[in-house]
Amino acid sequence: MKSSTKEWIQLIALLVLSALIIFLLFGTRITVTKKPVIVNDADFCPANCQQNFSKVWLGVFDQQLYFVSSASALDGTKYYEKLCVFENGSIERLIKMQKPIAFVAGDVYYVEHNNNKIDWLCYYNVVTGDTGRLYSAYSICEVPVIPDTEGSFYVQAFEEPEDYYAENYKLIWINNRRILGTVTPVSTQQGSPFYYLLNTPFKYFYTLWVVKDNNTPILLDDSLNGCIPISSGVILHEAGGSGVDGDLFQVRMIDEDGQLLDLIQIDAQNTKASITIYGSKLYYSVRRCKPFGSFGDGKPDYPKDDELSGTYLYSLTDGSMKKINDHSYLGMYVFDDSGIYVTDEYGSIYLMDFDGMVIDTLFNVDSLRFSCE
Repeated sequence: MKSSTKEWIQLIALLVLSALIIFLLFGTRITVTKKPVIVNDADFCPANCQQNFSKVWLGVFDQQLYFVSSASALDGTKYYEKLCVFENGSIERLIKMQKPIAFVAGDVYYVEHNNNKIDWLCYYNVVTGDTGRLYSAYSICEVPVIPDTEGSFYVQAFEEPEDYYAENYKLIWINNRRILGTVTPVSTQQGSPFYYLLNTPFKYFYTLWVVKDNNTPILLDDSLNGCIPISSGVILHEAGGSGVDGDLFQVRMIDEDGQLLDLIQIDAQNTKASITIYGSKLYYSVRRCKPFGSFGDGKPDYPKDDELSGTYLYSLTDGSMKKINDHSYLGMYVFDDSGIYVTDEYGSIYLMDFDGMVIDTLFNVDSLRFSCE
């Protein structure tokens, strides 16, 4: 009898220990700042809609900070793929959605993917709660052409499956919840020249095109993660992500004379990076990983950051560069002069000052799950 009781105690202890181990490996603990989050939203930063590696989308309206997270660490929680807003020291969940496309005048534009293979371009107004569908197509790209200062933006769409496979696209011109037309790249010119990104099916990278004086679009680059217009030209950036040795993280600039200038270049393996602009300062954060051995050699099959991983400041004025911290962020957003809102692979959101110091933790995801995002 005593032996049986002892065995039961051992079994219960083993179950408790197993549950603890499972929680530590796969559990997620979330903490939210109790302080009000107020964002001035003084200037539009075109880099905000080019955070392609970020698992967290951030947007601002009426001094409030909104976010949508698709980080796997949040899967199964009440925050996963929900439009949320920081509200009086807490978080209010508004509506389910995946990665938004644009946030204009209180309207969040996003793509609704349906089981019947039809995508819908939708909107949700954060003030009134109004929601609606605007346009349907076989495939709608979730990376927009950079919005203009008048609130218009362009979304790439493939009308039918044969269009997608043949890479025949249309640009959908949107303003104030209205489809103004489906236009060709030439008619989207905003000044001369006009640069725009396209998502190419079956390829990891985006293509950059330029239109000069309403002429035929010219392909400039087919291996980019984004382009950021600035007063003196266009910033181009690309990072690896395929996991192949020899990948390259680089930042280049097309100046006002159309010359292509090399700014930053880092040899990399399995690299993901984010980039943003504040005035004449360019910030970039790199997750550069060492090779982790061949399959089946017994080594952990997870990337390991090396000494070059971290966040850097590059001066567009004099070309100087310095490392400002050792953290790697997948998203970097600038809304005002308070700092840079940065996001990590687990879906955490921090406010970092322009010297690289984290000054506030807004949304912390404490997950011990292994991640290769």
